[in-house]
Order: sequence, then structure tokens, then C-alpha cells
Amino acid sequence: MAVLEPYAGDYYLWHYLPSVPAAVIFTLIFLGCTLGLSWVSWKGRVKFSIPFIVGTLCKTTISTLHVRCLQHY
Repeated sequence: MAVLEPYAGDYYLWHYLPSVPAAVIFTLIFLGCTLGLSWVSWKGRVKFSIPFIVGTLCKTTISTLHVRCLQHY
């Protein structure tokens, strides 16, 4: 479990504790947007949006869910 601890004495570097439910919710929202973009690109045979799809998949899997959830524990 994440605990907010002081850096030096009574000084905190930041006042932030990661929230697992918020990370999961935003991951699902971002994944939904990615799937929507993928669907529109697939139906329209749009090739220029492939980098956007790959980037959003990397953002969803690496940054949002793994990092934020693992920081909590």
C-alpha cells in the first residue's frame, strides 16, 4: 500500500497517492477511444492513423494501467 512519507522533516515532495480505481477507469476510457479509432480506421481503410493507434495502445498498456497501479503497492 502506498504511504505518503516526508522527504526531510516535515517537507513532502508531492501530495499524491495513486488511485487504483481511477487508473482502471481512465484505462477503460482510453481503451474505448482506441478501439473506436481502430474501428473507424479499419472501416475507412485509413492508413495514416496507424501511428495514432499504436501510440494509444502503448499509452494504455504501459503508462496508465501498469505504472499507476503498480505505484500504489
